[in-house]
Amino acid sequence: MFLMARWRQRQPWAVVLAFPFLFFMLDGLSSMGTDRALLRRVLSKELQNRAVGLLATQQLQVDRVGLPDGAFWSAYARLEAFNRCVYTPYAQRYELTVEATAMSTVAAKASKLLFRLPPKYYGKILADGARRHTERLKVLVELSPTADRPFFRYVVEQERVQILASEKVRFHDFSGASDVLSDVVDRHAAAAFHECI
Repeated sequence: MFLMARWRQRQPWAVVLAFPFLFFMLDGLSSMGTDRALLRRVLSKELQNRAVGLLATQQLQVDRVGLPDGAFWSAYARLEAFNRCVYTPYAQRYELTVEATAMSTVAAKASKLLFRLPPKYYGKILADGARRHTERLKVLVELSPTADRPFFRYVVEQERVQILASEKVRFHDFSGASDVLSDVVDRHAAAAFHECI
């Protein structure tokens, strides 16, 4: 303590310089906490979005068997099942859940009403919703630790693929919509950021 006091007396400029450094260091730590909180909030919403998607597509896969859009819903259900597997370890890492909340379960059941509309309407609604959601998801890539970025890039990519598939549905291209959904699963099936097959 005596040596420290002597050092401050001899080099007062060092004390003056230390305060801004300490301020910026603490501010950086505070920002890291805020960034993690924002990342968790956006990821939590995405996890619930995927939970709704899984519940809805699993039911629609059954309900639409033999109908023109049946293959599309099967491909969509496959994507959502793959997503559940890929997302689960990252949800655990950020202390979140992939399970649907009560509100998400209600939303999944209510979505059946949406899909009674003609494809040109429900395709547009799906595409517009996914487009807005994709903009919100981009922050995940920016805020995530480097090691988690491949996963978060996938999160954004699969949402963009949903936009493309929904646009194809609008014009009754159910085969094309099925293909783009299947393609994203096939391309990422062996990716290093997950252990899903």
